[in-house]
Amino acid sequence: TQPPAKAQTAAKQTPSKAAVRSHTVRKGETLSAIARKSGVSVKQLAAANGISPSTRIRTGQKLKIPQ
Repeated sequence: TQPPAKAQTAAKQTPSKAAVRSHTVRKGETLSAIARKSGVSVKQLAAANGISPSTRIRTGQKLKIPQ
């Protein structure tokens, strides 16, 4: 059965969080290279991950890619 139409309308009006992609750092990748490939600035990428743009990232580290 379907939920009442009123509930469906309310769900459509509720703002959702912006979708965030993730990226697992591979050997040799840099923050700037990942930012460039993802179409965001290094500052945006760093801010989304709570790090400084000069932070050294590690292989296997998971980064959030802002949209």
